Amino acid sequence: MAGAGKCLLVTGPPGVGKTTLIVKVFETLKSSYPNLKIQGFYTSEVRQGGDRAGSQVVTLDGRTAPLASSTISSLESLRWPTVGKFKVDVASFESLAVPELQMGIWFRAANC
Repeated sequence: MAGAGKCLLVTGPPGVGKTTLIVKVFETLKSSYPNLKIQGFYTSEVRQGGDRAGSQVVTLDGRTAPLASSTISSLESLRWPTVGKFKVDVASFESLAVPELQMGIWFRAANC
């Protein structure tokens, strides 16, 4: 098992099981070590009618926020950057995922 302040990044092509792996590892650690503090997030697909309509950020404590969408058409989304067919909600990502990263950085610095 990784020591205090260790980070794990999982990458790979779509559909290989990255999210499944992270969720299963998290569930196993929480059940084996109930007092273990684990922070982080993963992204998951949002599907509509079998098609990928976007993605969301999910923290390991269950909070969610939109990340990208191909179906959103608000006035605010007109200013969002586009990646392929998806509009990216940077502010939403920054409000949920960035604090998770910052807590990990703070934790590592405090325990050096």
